Formats: sequence, C-alpha cells, structure tokens
Amino acid sequence: MDKFKNRIKYYLVGFLLGVVAVAFFFGQRGCTWLPGNRVKSVIAENTIIIGDSVAALLHCFSDDSQPVFDLLNTNGNVDFGGSKTRIEQKEYKIDGPDGLSMYFKLYESLNDDAYSELIDIKSPKINCKVSLSNSNKSPLALPKRIVFQIIESHNFSYYPIIDCQLDCYSIEIDSLKTWHKSAVSIQTSNDPSLVNRVYNIITVYKGKEYAVQYEIGENRTRIKNIALASQLKNNLCNCE
Repeated sequence: MDKFKNRIKYYLVGFLLGVVAVAFFFGQRGCTWLPGNRVKSVIAENTIIIGDSVAALLHCFSDDSQPVFDLLNTNGNVDFGGSKTRIEQKEYKIDGPDGLSMYFKLYESLNDDAYSELIDIKSPKINCKVSLSNSNKSPLALPKRIVFQIIESHNFSYYPIIDCQLDCYSIEIDSLKTWHKSAVSIQTSNDPSLVNRVYNIITVYKGKEYAVQYEIGENRTRIKNIALASQLKNNLCNCE
C-alpha cells in the first residue's frame, strides 16, 4: 500500500512539473500547439482568397474584413465535427460569437503557392440574397484600420492623370490625403502581374461615391485612378 501511495505521489509531482513546463514554454504563444489554433494559424499565414458571392455575403455582414481576422486570431473555435478533413483540399468550419460560422478551404502545397479560401459565411445577421457566381476570386483585403495605417505611414503622391480627374470632378487636391477615411468598402486587385499591391477603395466625397485606386509600394502610396463609382465602365472625363 505504501509503495502504491509513493507511486501516486511521484506521478502527481511529475504531472505538475509537466504542467509548469508547458505553461513556461508555451504560455506566451497562445497555445498555438493545440490542433485548433494550429489550423487557424495555417489558414491565416497563407494568402486568403475570396469569391465574389462570398465577398457579397461578407459585405452583408460587415463593411470590413475585420471579423475574418478576428475569427482566425482571437475569438474563433475550429469545429472539427463540422469540418471535412479527409478530402484532398481540407475544409474547416470555424465558429465565432453570436452564431457566426466561417468555412475555409485549405490548398496546401510543397512550394510557396499554398493558399486558403473563404468559401462560406453563415450568421443570423446576414439577411441578404446573393446571386453571384463566386467564380471571380481575389485576395481578401486587410481590415480597414491596417490599410489606413499603411497608407498614412507612407510618402503620398499620385499619377499625372489625377490632375485631369480632379478638374473633371471638381475635387479639391488637399482632400486626397484623407479620402480613405471615408471608405465604404475595400477590395484588392487580383492581377498577379502587379509588383505593388493595389487597393480599390469606394469612398464618399461631398455626397457622391468614388472608386479610388491606391497603389501601395514598400515606402510610398500613390493614387492611380479616380472615377464615380456608378460610372466605372465609362470614361466620363476622357483623361489619358
């Protein structure tokens, strides 16, 4: 009996030491070694793409991509029971607060071209109908606050064509530096040939919505184009 008690004592001491060691080595990493957190880290570290219909669902839920990044970085829990992990491109269901669920497909690769796709969003707060094809894919834009920080931390300029467009739309040049703060939505260009990242921002100026292209390089931000959001397919200003 004494031997049994001693074994229990040693086992408990060893177990407690193990708990302390885990807390010491992993406590500052947010338990990234847990399966659910590892899945979220892999999804978040890849480029995340989104199709047009899912992007419309996201816009019904929020005017920003912040809920997606919150789900992956802080308040999301992977529902392995609702996920599909035995198929080639694994699909994961991640649940968030207030009945929110997002579904991601993981395209893994031995090369550097692995990526994730947000394939569906479900929430009691989504009450709009979407009829798009979801065949037009583009990278998921960063949250507004991150894009704003990047824009504001860079040297600011614009392409020569902007002078003509400012005159055409009667826009004050001094307003350009703060246009992004009135952003209604943000999208990223899906053109892989572009060296710099291009953000298409819909913003409001004097009661009208404008589509503005921001080209963001390593150290500077430049405005490439300005057009009325309702007239994107028509070159009303004839600026070249």
